[in-house]
Amino acid sequence: MEEVKTYHNNKTFGKWLLIISFIGIITLPLVGPKETESLEKRELSEFPKWRWSNIWIFFKDYQPYFNDRFAFKNTTINFYGLLKYEVLKLNNLKDNVIIGHNNWLYLNKRDYVNNVVNNFTEKELQQIHYNLHITTKWFETKGIKYYFTVSPVKPHIYPEHSPPYLFYKFQHTKINQLSEYLNKHSEFTFIDYRNDLLDMKKKYPLLYYKSDTHWNEIGAFIGYKKIMATIAKDFKELAPNDFKDFYISSKKLNGGDLQNLLGYNSKNQLIWFNLHPKDSLLPKLKYPNNPIHKISEYSENLNILTDYHEFEAWEMEKAPNSLKLFVVRDSFSQHLKKFLSRNFKRSYYAWMPSIPIYKVAEEKPDIIVHQMLERFLSTYLELPPEIKNDTAFTNQFNIEDF
Repeated sequence: MEEVKTYHNNKTFGKWLLIISFIGIITLPLVGPKETESLEKRELSEFPKWRWSNIWIFFKDYQPYFNDRFAFKNTTINFYGLLKYEVLKLNNLKDNVIIGHNNWLYLNKRDYVNNVVNNFTEKELQQIHYNLHITTKWFETKGIKYYFTVSPVKPHIYPEHSPPYLFYKFQHTKINQLSEYLNKHSEFTFIDYRNDLLDMKKKYPLLYYKSDTHWNEIGAFIGYKKIMATIAKDFKELAPNDFKDFYISSKKLNGGDLQNLLGYNSKNQLIWFNLHPKDSLLPKLKYPNNPIHKISEYSENLNILTDYHEFEAWEMEKAPNSLKLFVVRDSFSQHLKKFLSRNFKRSYYAWMPSIPIYKVAEEKPDIIVHQMLERFLSTYLELPPEIKNDTAFTNQFNIEDF
């Protein structure tokens, strides 16, 4: 009987321990200190406003608030991230970010990979060729020289660090296809600096950030040199800079857009390079004066040209010439603009995939540089409506000839 009584006592104690533990687990996130920042470097949801008229809206809005701020969320996520990625070295092919060799991070979102690797049809290649020709010629009638440049994604420049899954995926991509097609069929091509980046890796091994999708300032400067060398063939007054014109400094930092996507505080660090001109001449921001938001926390205060604007204009007080530049850009021009703007009296930047013709008309530039990351190449299948609707001009050309 004593054994039975002991068994029941132990069983009762176990039940109560289980109940108390369960209550503790579900109440601790409610009573503990609320989280005040996101490991993903985004704004957290605010406490919802109470509405007597419709209390269900309050409860609906409370869910994202609780999901963002429950106590010890960041501690739990950090523990999970460190265990999964840095201790066990686990990769899931469905994860948005996967870890390559030497802790290099690579974007693995399905739409991103598909936009890079899914091949164009012959008809689509023909359409892009036609659009490039039409756009170049259309701007020529306005007295503007147009240049198209494609920035390569990180797996093209660092395949050796890529996981095998991505390595094989990126063997033949849209940028390869388009390059081959234009070289075969066209006098118009895009400014391509893939080989320049690959060659320069021998001298500067880090041209892209290990924990970010973007190139660093050294990588951007190599792209700048190729762009300017191409433009300078048409504008003899341009004198592009070289590496010898800059001091290069570096700093180790935590962060990166890929690290933020992983969502935990990693021990991984990126190296931030800064190229500072020896003559100390830098462009001045004329429009707008207030940034919409910072690109990322780790870039803050380290580079004068890291603020995000949809439209912005930079001017050089001691301009080397009277030329005006207009750049249609994406995030890969964030470092480029620091170098490009030094070479022109005025440089105007529009962050968008297609050409804002109305802004070009306002600015009246001498040169347009259309910079596009290769993952966005499919957007070039559409002409700007102002060009497309200029049938008096476009009817001169037959797409079947391209």
